[in-house]
Amino acid sequence: MTNSTDLTNQNLIHNNLIQNNIHDAINILIDNKYIHTMNIKIELAEKERRKKYEYLSDIEVIYYYVHFERDMDEKKNRKRDTKQIYLKELLTFCQTLIKDADVFDIRGEEVEKKGSLLQVLAPWNIRRYNDWLKTAKLGRGGKPYSVATLAKKVTIIRSFLKHLYTMSYIEAPLHEELQKANVRSEDRPNRDLSYGEVMQILEYYRQKRDIFSYTILLALASTGARIQELCQARVKDLFYAEGKYWLRVTGKRDKQRELFISDYLFQCICEFRKRRGYETDIKTGDIMPLLLNRNGKIYNFRILSNQVTEMVAKTGLEFLKYRENPVTAHTFRHAFAIMSVEEGNADLYHLMHTLGHESIKTSQIYLEKYMKRKNNVGVGFADKLK
Repeated sequence: MTNSTDLTNQNLIHNNLIQNNIHDAINILIDNKYIHTMNIKIELAEKERRKKYEYLSDIEVIYYYVHFERDMDEKKNRKRDTKQIYLKELLTFCQTLIKDADVFDIRGEEVEKKGSLLQVLAPWNIRRYNDWLKTAKLGRGGKPYSVATLAKKVTIIRSFLKHLYTMSYIEAPLHEELQKANVRSEDRPNRDLSYGEVMQILEYYRQKRDIFSYTILLALASTGARIQELCQARVKDLFYAEGKYWLRVTGKRDKQRELFISDYLFQCICEFRKRRGYETDIKTGDIMPLLLNRNGKIYNFRILSNQVTEMVAKTGLEFLKYRENPVTAHTFRHAFAIMSVEEGNADLYHLMHTLGHESIKTSQIYLEKYMKRKNNVGVGFADKLK
């Protein structure tokens, strides 16, 4: 049996994993099986009056930071998808610093001698990283990152570096050197989609008699659901109440809400399932996925999300040529919000609850660009000037 003291000389996860393929590294690090042993190493350091992370390596610190549960309520801790995002950003950060050490003025011999990249980082390394991050052509279409993407990356890295400083794993407050990336309304991509545009997309697949693509797009547009919520929905979550069909879904932070399912969408879902070889009986408590892939399994929401983008692009509709950003699964949530307002069926308060937003400000963001165009005073008379 391994003695707790022996663990101080043993890295459960080796630092060379940082330089591995990111996808492969995440597949290893997403498993929380090492947490208990990490806690033993931390406890040993505390008993010896050492720094809390004294016996952890760089990769172990990343792992522990991502998996650490801050709240006794499991629902409030990071979910698997969030952990994957954090791992990807932190591993990419470290991998970039190692790969282009000369650009950031990082001396490899110091890293090797210390056995740690993070502990040899200095303020000027982070300032150089700032400059690199703003200009690196790694964004969509080989362009620099968008402000929204920069904001996500910086927020995660800043939080991590602040944590390391608080825990005395690093000596300098490096997080203070990392520039902020504030997202203004004009920085956000245009995700607006009008009723007419939604109908054009749906009509394309109705004419093609593609019940699978049609049903998925219709479900997104008519319910305002997140793609993850539709993928995770089970037959048992579908129910009938007050003369209408409803679908119980679980959103962010495990918050449940009910989506209205029109009679027509219900018929499409039944046909979708019938074509896959399954019936739809809402009284059975069936735990099968509501929308099944070709293998009768639950859809991977990331794969389905990419497929939705491809579905829309495949239509070749004229209006798509003038869009700055592709239509994604998330775009249909914006379309749902816009159509609700266009039809006069929603105020912001009710829209917030229907979409499952925690703040009314998020719902406002969904409508911001649309409302500015709608309320432009020139709309009322400019077309008449000829």
